[in-house]
Amino acid sequence: MTSLIEEIATLLPSLRRYARAVTGDRRTGARYVRIALEILAEEPWRIRSGQDVKFHLYKLFDDVLSVFASDPSDGSADQADPYHRPKHGLMDLPLLSRKLLLLVTVERFPLSRAAQLLEMPAREAEVHLAGARAQLNGLAAAFGDLPTELILQEQAA
Repeated sequence: MTSLIEEIATLLPSLRRYARAVTGDRRTGARYVRIALEILAEEPWRIRSGQDVKFHLYKLFDDVLSVFASDPSDGSADQADPYHRPKHGLMDLPLLSRKLLLLVTVERFPLSRAAQLLEMPAREAEVHLAGARAQLNGLAAAFGDLPTELILQEQAA
């Protein structure tokens, strides 16, 4: 059991980074990570030695996120305003597209695994990923000052 705990511990910094990027807030992301770990402590069967620990840990986090998170890019902001300026390019993406983009480009999940984690068909994931990249490229072109690190390239699988 100790090796599983050590493996989870080594994944926590990347999970926290992902949580912060997905939620747009360090505290909120950390809160969701903490909830996921509390669930894991209560339901240790969710991740077992010999499994793809990273996949199952991120899946558990995504389950927590789906219960608690709202999507600030769901259209509640007045996007029609020509002077609307995003606070953060990633946060202007719909939550599903944002999660998919981060899982593939930052967390280095193959697209098929990211789609499986998010419980969506691979073809639908391809469409969402292409849309997310196009939207970020459009924001960079429109505002010209978004960090180029936000325009992420998919690592060849």
